[in-house]
Amino acid sequence: MSEMLVQVCHYVQGLAQTVAICGRDGQFELNVTLPLIAHCLHEAITCLANGAAVFAEKCVAGLEADVNRCRELMERSLMLVTALNPHIGYDAAASVAKEAFATGRSLREVVLARGLLDAGTLDRALEPLGMTRPGAGG
Repeated sequence: MSEMLVQVCHYVQGLAQTVAICGRDGQFELNVTLPLIAHCLHEAITCLANGAAVFAEKCVAGLEADVNRCRELMERSLMLVTALNPHIGYDAAASVAKEAFATGRSLREVVLARGLLDAGTLDRALEPLGMTRPGAGG
């Protein structure tokens, strides 16, 4: 289904390119390519609508996130290390990330083992939801 949608998008890009060329090459106030422009726009809209509907029905409908796996991946993400910079500094944060990567431990485990932050401060610093809301930076 994903490959189908990619192909639909490629086809629609070609149609959009045709519309652009027709618009560019229309002389004066009479553009003899208006029927082709209309056809391409209609075809593009139809293809995108059908492609999206089929993709939603056959691929997206019924999908459910594995909440525990998502949480595990988020907690093990080394990208969260940037949130530690204001608390422990860039060099210490980089060192924590390197150790976490080398040992397979989480950033939280490494920071607590090194005694760089207490658990409460660390939990607040590594709270991902706070990082995803505008103006709510930690």
